[in-house]
Amino acid sequence: MNESERPGRVNLAAWDLGPEPGGAPTPPVPRGDGGAVDAGSLVVVTAAVSEEHRTDVVHSALLAQLVADRKHDRHRDAEAWYPVYGDTLERIGWVVKEHSGFGVHRPRRIPCPVETVVLETLEPVSDEKSGELVAAVWKSLAALPDDDRAAVIFEENGKARTAGNFQVLLVDETAGDVVVRLGRFRFRSDRDVPVLRKAKFSARSTVQRGTQILHLNEQVYAPLRDDITAKLASRVDAFVRPVHIQGESCA
Repeated sequence: MNESERPGRVNLAAWDLGPEPGGAPTPPVPRGDGGAVDAGSLVVVTAAVSEEHRTDVVHSALLAQLVADRKHDRHRDAEAWYPVYGDTLERIGWVVKEHSGFGVHRPRRIPCPVETVVLETLEPVSDEKSGELVAAVWKSLAALPDDDRAAVIFEENGKARTAGNFQVLLVDETAGDVVVRLGRFRFRSDRDVPVLRKAKFSARSTVQRGTQILHLNEQVYAPLRDDITAKLASRVDAFVRPVHIQGESCA
């Protein structure tokens, strides 16, 4: 990206997202509490988030991942990948209000389930109800058949054999103010991780995690909204699938 670009004045046409794949049309993110797989991210939304802002978050997270993927290998070079990911979000209007850099996760028990890493990482920046929602959506994702399209997308993008790089975004909205509590995760395991959704890390694994709290600057993002949608095009269909909480209707 051109260093002269300013938020809200970005040249999206010049951003390299890689080849445009095909895919079946993506169903919308479920109404109410729910979530969606978004390439190597799990987006968790509360019922308070409007349909438009659900789409904004999903599109923003996908755009940031694709831009970073073209700059660095997301698994072998995650340390360089994340600054590009974060810079992309900031350029399109996401404002970092709080930031906690990467640190090594110290599990209380070994082996440590990946779900535990996620929940313990987000706990300091979210309330109990939000944590319960993240747990419910993660468990629903983990329970999907391995050939379910949402599961396939997350596995293909969130890990590569013994290494991984994934995110969990907890999204809420109050009086039009959209807030994302972002958990960022990267790991190296001493053995292949066949299923990230159900992974259990051994004492020889290294798991690093960090958090951010981001607010959407609507004045910056709104003029870019249609251009971002057009830029992503069918990539949304290729990389995004809803995740319904177990026991709830898919209607």
